[in-house]
Amino acid sequence: MNSFKKVNLTIDPRLPCGYDSEKNIMIFNLWNLFFSLPNNGFVISTPSWKTAGELIHEFDHYQFLKEHSLIGKTEQELEEFNNNYRHQLEKRGHMRLKDFLKRCKNIVPSETSLYKIRVREWSSTGEPINCDASPIRLPRKNMIDSIEDAIRQISDVIGKIDSGEDYDKSSTENSMQINLKIKEVLSLPIELDPSRKDYPKVEIKI
Repeated sequence: MNSFKKVNLTIDPRLPCGYDSEKNIMIFNLWNLFFSLPNNGFVISTPSWKTAGELIHEFDHYQFLKEHSLIGKTEQELEEFNNNYRHQLEKRGHMRLKDFLKRCKNIVPSETSLYKIRVREWSSTGEPINCDASPIRLPRKNMIDSIEDAIRQISDVIGKIDSGEDYDKSSTENSMQINLKIKEVLSLPIELDPSRKDYPKVEIKI
């Protein structure tokens, strides 16, 4: 994170996590940062390996673009690069992420403490007033199973990239589906519109 001057938090449903090379800023989707996919009517707090994996993936994008002297370039200047190297950038980032998760499997503790959360109503000041939240402890096997499932999904993505599939489109669609499910479980009073371009962002200096 020392390579970045700022981090942006957003509720843009199209974006789980990203790197803006023009501004040299990491971007996190607020809901994806704190919550994972719903399970039995609850969202689960995001395990540390998942957040770390997102950082590994996006930092590799930063390194790839830095190697090609593209940090700070405008969107127009990046267009030719994306046409020629976008698939290579995404494949390398996913390979780094896959290698990282394989190493994570060897250091999973005997238990992992997370939270399960559900919100039915919010106050006018933005506080949950009808919610359920309780700690859960997942045994090592459950967490390893989750990591192995993530590795399989990454392998599928790499295969699709190799076949020439539009990664950006499939990633956006997947992010939308996840955020719509999180929105439902948390009863979020916001509209998740994929065509909207002006979702608010909170900028944090680091």
